[in-house]
Amino acid sequence: MICKNCGSYFLLDGGKFTQYCANPIKGTNGSTCKSFGARQRYADKCKSDPILGTYEKAYKAHYARVMKKKMTKLEFSKWVPYAQEIKQKAYDCELEFEEYRKLIRK
Repeated sequence: MICKNCGSYFLLDGGKFTQYCANPIKGTNGSTCKSFGARQRYADKCKSDPILGTYEKAYKAHYARVMKKKMTKLEFSKWVPYAQEIKQKAYDCELEFEEYRKLIRK
């Protein structure tokens, strides 16, 4: 196979199909093509899926509140299942997107 990131040839190991090799990326602190590829695919998915993108943005905003001590870890741990539940309702078309966006920001 040819790595989609660095272009080098690599062998598939253990019968697992992957598009990225396990070689370290030059200029990074131990990051590999495989880990880079996974992050890149998730970022692309967030850009193309407005529900997931909104969830990711709200998650990061709430986590930043925890880091700045404006929200406790207990409050955050209660918010996460709530956010996942309304995200699923949005995917199931039980919530309109605008309503979902309002609810997840709380």
